[in-house]
Amino acid sequence: MKYLLFVLIGVFIFLNIVFGAWDVLHKDILFHTDIARDFLLLEDIVKNKPITLIGPRSGGISGLFHGPLWLYLNIPAYLIGKGNPVIVGWFWVLLDCVYLATVYTVASKLFDRKAGLMSLLLASVTSAGAISGLFNPFGAIMFSPVYFYYLYRYIQHKKVSDLLISLFVLGIVIQFQMAFGIPVLFLTFLYVFYLCIKGKRLSHLFSFLILAIPLSTHIVFELRHQFLETKSFIHYLTAGKNQNAVSLFASLFERIKGFSIESLNMIAGNQWWLLIPLIMIFIIAFITIFRNKKTKEKLIYFLFLYFYAGFWILTLLYKGVVWGYYYWPFLPLIIIIFTSFYKRIDKKIYYLVFVGILLFNFVQNVQGVRSAGNFFGKDGSSWRFNYDMAKTIFNNAPKEFGYYIFTLDLFGYSPRYGMNYVQTEQPGKKAFPFTKKQVTYLIIAPPPADRLSFNGEWWRENQVKISKQPAYVFRYKNGFKVEKYELTAEETQIPSDPNLIQTLFFR
Repeated sequence: MKYLLFVLIGVFIFLNIVFGAWDVLHKDILFHTDIARDFLLLEDIVKNKPITLIGPRSGGISGLFHGPLWLYLNIPAYLIGKGNPVIVGWFWVLLDCVYLATVYTVASKLFDRKAGLMSLLLASVTSAGAISGLFNPFGAIMFSPVYFYYLYRYIQHKKVSDLLISLFVLGIVIQFQMAFGIPVLFLTFLYVFYLCIKGKRLSHLFSFLILAIPLSTHIVFELRHQFLETKSFIHYLTAGKNQNAVSLFASLFERIKGFSIESLNMIAGNQWWLLIPLIMIFIIAFITIFRNKKTKEKLIYFLFLYFYAGFWILTLLYKGVVWGYYYWPFLPLIIIIFTSFYKRIDKKIYYLVFVGILLFNFVQNVQGVRSAGNFFGKDGSSWRFNYDMAKTIFNNAPKEFGYYIFTLDLFGYSPRYGMNYVQTEQPGKKAFPFTKKQVTYLIIAPPPADRLSFNGEWWRENQVKISKQPAYVFRYKNGFKVEKYELTAEETQIPSDPNLIQTLFFR
């Protein structure tokens, strides 16, 4: 019976990994703006700048950037695949396996092997839907359990080596996701400072200097660019508002919802009401734990609550929206804490909720696989679609041609990388981005349903400066279109708007 149970667990985990790899098995990945931007940055590192000090921009505060570690982590797969996003997608599947192994190991060490296996099950079923479209926050998800474990060891045993490892790993977390790592660093310093004062171990505070190693890229960037990030952060604080600012009431409501519901979301979809049993288990378990003076793992639970509640309290200082990927790195810790409750809650109730979460997510993953055919090569955020569209242009084009890209966000990263990649496959032809040639293509994304006027016509006439009718139009079912223009020598000399976004300056 025990052997059969382990076989079923293995099959369940394997199926979830297959679900996570479903897109790459079909030679596709999610390729929205942020992911396409990362590939353009990888391309820039390989071709132009082997040493880069910053990664993608931080969406919350203008002038702040994540570290480049996510890019360097993906570079080997990028090089092996010669820029093919599908090969990098296979690397993401491998990262998912590393993440699952990390969750299992940390849960087993903090609690026991049973909690480790249960955490492994939950982590596998909750991560499957995200693997086809990874970006920098996933690195923080991988390392957050390691950081937590070694900080716990330090508090328990007071060994400087554990504190050094914990802080070094936290620096890595900050590289991947500042919005999570910086608040956690602040909370860590407060707690460690208190322990050092209380235990008369002030020398341990020098351990924070190890952060200079994982954060060295930020330090060098600041020195080379007149403290750009520091000035941007100070400006944000002194300005009192930013472009994403929301009202105080809305901010409080969003924080309460995030603390009590969204952060705990181990259930796919937006059915928040399904979280009610899960939330009740957390409440009952914590009341039981802190009422019982004999609870051995009380320090673990206290640390989790300290960082979890502290994070949400600190977000009140931030005036923008707290997006899900800001607190996504809490997910593995929430999973580990939840699985440990099997010893704290009535077993019938607990296992009913636990199995219910597994089955619901599993069914969602199955449905995702069944509906994936509507995505592969068809959706505007599909790599295969952008690749096939670029191939169509190259196959139709003469030896030299120009092209422009219009998308609602004005970046056009997804089609642009598709064009760059096909250029490497067809070196006999030369594409000139954002340049008019005798044959020029306009790649135009569909307008949103509520703003049909954003159809690219104004952009074509007033920024690209083409007013004639296209010679041919390639139309796609998802609303994208490619307009082919045959321009005269005089028409090619009419300059386009120089303010068109043509580079990765905005990252």
